[in-house]
Amino acid sequence: MKHAEKVKSFKFNYYQQLKWNIVAFTLIVVCIPLPLVAGTIYKYYKTYVRSTVMNHLKSVVEKRNAAIQVFLAERLSYLKTLSRIGCLRDAGDQQELEHLFPIVKTESPSFVDMGVINERGIQLVYVGPYDLLGKNYQDTVWFQEVFEKGVYISDVFLGFRNVPHLAIAVRGGGKDSSWFLRATTDGEQSNGRGKRYLYLQQWSSRRCG
Repeated sequence: MKHAEKVKSFKFNYYQQLKWNIVAFTLIVVCIPLPLVAGTIYKYYKTYVRSTVMNHLKSVVEKRNAAIQVFLAERLSYLKTLSRIGCLRDAGDQQELEHLFPIVKTESPSFVDMGVINERGIQLVYVGPYDLLGKNYQDTVWFQEVFEKGVYISDVFLGFRNVPHLAIAVRGGGKDSSWFLRATTDGEQSNGRGKRYLYLQQWSSRRCG
């Protein structure tokens, strides 16, 4: 009887041990690969998300940069057109620029102010919200640049007004001219691109004959 009980007890312990061995083996087989799989998935997911975000940001930056380049090219073209108007050739005519600037502002609201500067860097004519008439720009980087090359587009800076702005300047009239037309912009998009020269042409025909 005792022998039978020992055999029964041995079998019970054996199967119990076997059961726990199977459970342990199953857990090992299941749990050990799980962190590896999870880690691999996380790594690739992180790489994918980062790549997607970076590509999106790159696309946004490129589109913004292209828009800014178009914006600046349009303002530069506008300013060059203004600089060729006959009645602006006599640098220093405050009244003429006061008539012209509201028309410019109507078609291109991004322009904040405008001025005519002579070869010594002195602003002889100015229309805008700041007290800049008579300011001397001779030692500024932008004036030296436009004096040499005839065209200048600045980065955003503070300047005399101590307000962030962007300046565009061109030589007035032609390469032998001794005056410069300068305007600043706040970066807002202007409207009415298709008709941007209409008011200018009408005003020019009335004022300049």
